[in-house]
Amino acid sequence: MNFQQTFLKTNTVKSSRGNNEVDDGNNGNLTEKEENKKEEEEESDSYNYQPTNEIIKSQSMDWIKKVVIGYNFCPFAERPLKENKLKVSVVRGDDDEYVAGAVAYELISRSDDAHPGTTIVIAPEYHPDNFAKYFSLVKFIEDTVCAEHDSLEGIVQIAPFHPKFEFAGSGEGGVDNYTNRSPYPMFHILREDE
Repeated sequence: MNFQQTFLKTNTVKSSRGNNEVDDGNNGNLTEKEENKKEEEEESDSYNYQPTNEIIKSQSMDWIKKVVIGYNFCPFAERPLKENKLKVSVVRGDDDEYVAGAVAYELISRSDDAHPGTTIVIAPEYHPDNFAKYFSLVKFIEDTVCAEHDSLEGIVQIAPFHPKFEFAGSGEGGVDNYTNRSPYPMFHILREDE
């Protein structure tokens, strides 16, 4: 088990609203990856999360390839995918602290030069029908985690994606909102120099 898995497992909180689970998208060696996959499947089955982490990852990657890259919404999105520097992590549940912890961990991890690339943290149960609640967590993370860790400033940032994404002043039906509307709530952790 790598450090991230150990960190996330020891900090797992079962909220009063349900269980929480993290699939960290580990890109380790094959033996470890096979072991992790078995463990993830067992955990996912025990909590009965539907759809499964693998389906969520697959749908999200299809969306990234077909929409974000296909329509060139982000000219920088294709490079990490081609260079195999895109990590996809799924965090289950709707507990604010738990989801914030998973995103904060990735922010700090990606600020280290030893971990180049980008991370997508997908939180399927985190207020998929309420953009305001989701976005308040994005702002909280930016205002607290990034403020507490000066080393993050100018190194990493969060790009928000949500099924009901709405740019300020755009209105619910604004066409521009669709550039950031994703199948699930997502926190895209970007290294600014990449």
